[in-house]
Amino acid sequence: MLIDRAIPKLQAELDSLNKIVDANKVDAAAPTLTPDQKKEFVAVTSELKVLTDRREKILARAGDEYVTQPPKVQSKP
Repeated sequence: MLIDRAIPKLQAELDSLNKIVDANKVDAAAPTLTPDQKKEFVAVTSELKVLTDRREKILARAGDEYVTQPPKVQSKP
């Protein structure tokens, strides 16, 4: 599924933003999220929720036995 490629990328972005937030909890002098990072956090969280919900609905209808790895994308020379 192509969704399976997008979810880990979004999760990695979310994890990096969460590290900034967690660092601020430990050390008050640590940098907080900028307004752009806050917008990115909301966008990434929303997109991740949409994709995981969509994936669950697909699996509920089709079942796990039909899920295969998507074909590899060939890079252009």
